[in-house]
Amino acid sequence: MCILDSVIMKMIIHMGDTTMGIELAWQDEEKTILCHTYDGAWTVQNFYDAVDTSRAWLIEVEHPVDLIIDMRTADGPPPKITSAYQYADRKVPDNQRLIVMVDPTEVMKAFNNVVGKIAPRASQYRYVVESMDDAIQLIADYRAVL
Repeated sequence: MCILDSVIMKMIIHMGDTTMGIELAWQDEEKTILCHTYDGAWTVQNFYDAVDTSRAWLIEVEHPVDLIIDMRTADGPPPKITSAYQYADRKVPDNQRLIVMVDPTEVMKAFNNVVGKIAPRASQYRYVVESMDDAIQLIADYRAVL
């Protein structure tokens, strides 16, 4: 889960009666980093909901926003997820910048290569790192050269 200095907004997307799937939270008060935390099993519907919520939150701000996709406790992708990535590709707001995936499974890493082909806009500035610290550092390094 993302470590938050203070929670501005938090939303949990539910799967059935148990809290599972994908949680979205701002990483900082300035709303420059939005963290998507995948936990355990997640569904195509969880993904659609996360895409829609992420888009809504990003279009509320005018500055660039980097995404951290925290997959440290996630299961692999659910069946029939490919069309959901095409949906995500159509929903990328203009101010979305980097996508930094943290510790995805080997299956998800392999699937990520396919995502680049079916959802080029949604995966244009996509990176994979091993830890949250690495994700924060990569974003800081990117911003330092702007």
